[in-house]
Amino acid sequence: MLSTRDHWNNIAASVLPPQSQAIERNRAITRAYAGLYRSHRTLFKWAGAAAFASEQVGTAITAAAILGAPGTLSTQAAGFPLKLLWFPAALFDMAARQLLLDDLEEIRKGNNSIYEDIAWAHLAYAAGGLSEIEGNCTPAEQEFMVTGFQLIDQGRQLLEAGQMTSEAEKLIWQGNILLLRQEQLNTLAPIFRKISLQGKVIASLGSELHFGQAAPPGVPGHCSFATHYGHFDILTGKRCIANAEDRWEWIEQSVLPAWSAIDRQYDFYQGATRRLLELSGGLESPFSLT
Repeated sequence: MLSTRDHWNNIAASVLPPQSQAIERNRAITRAYAGLYRSHRTLFKWAGAAAFASEQVGTAITAAAILGAPGTLSTQAAGFPLKLLWFPAALFDMAARQLLLDDLEEIRKGNNSIYEDIAWAHLAYAAGGLSEIEGNCTPAEQEFMVTGFQLIDQGRQLLEAGQMTSEAEKLIWQGNILLLRQEQLNTLAPIFRKISLQGKVIASLGSELHFGQAAPPGVPGHCSFATHYGHFDILTGKRCIANAEDRWEWIEQSVLPAWSAIDRQYDFYQGATRRLLELSGGLESPFSLT
């Protein structure tokens, strides 16, 4: 029997603290993504990359907590690894505090929006199969979300039949890349439109996926938008993280190759195993689907 989207959304939301606890909520989102990946690693490639992206967004959320209470750290921010060098200090001085806070608030909303748009579908597919996706998605989600899970399901069926392993893996990755396009082109687009010009420059300079010890030898430990295009192109406005074409080119050329290499070597490289275990908070999955 088909469950409602609200049912799956409620399960996804059940592991999150209130939105007022922004830092803890971000941590919980990161744990949820990492848990989804670790418990369904063969299928849920998007979730693994999303865990690293969500952790990086936590930097911006922590910055907002500190800027909102200058001179002190909120109880949420205390103990969180401060990575404020992610934002060039000079640009902090250039931008008005309130304007920057507004931009950081939009980034926080984006983190929540992605989770609300896509996490439920992973839970629905894991527990109920493809019919739960096809029966609960909107027409606007057909191109990327529904087709993405259809490809993942085709790959899963091939793997379960012990056939065409390389073709199955190709289908699964194609499906996950469509989920990534859903996130980047549909969910994040309105968020980026609301960010100020100064905020877009800061976000362009600071956007990266920091894989750290998860990256095996020879694989980049971080994928930086600024390094990929160069600081000059960003500061002159030639390249911008808010531009969907620039963002997707960076993802295709830098992020996806690194992440796919990490995923392929997950079983053979302990650094990746440890890093995802850390991001998941030691949980195989935070969800109860019974």
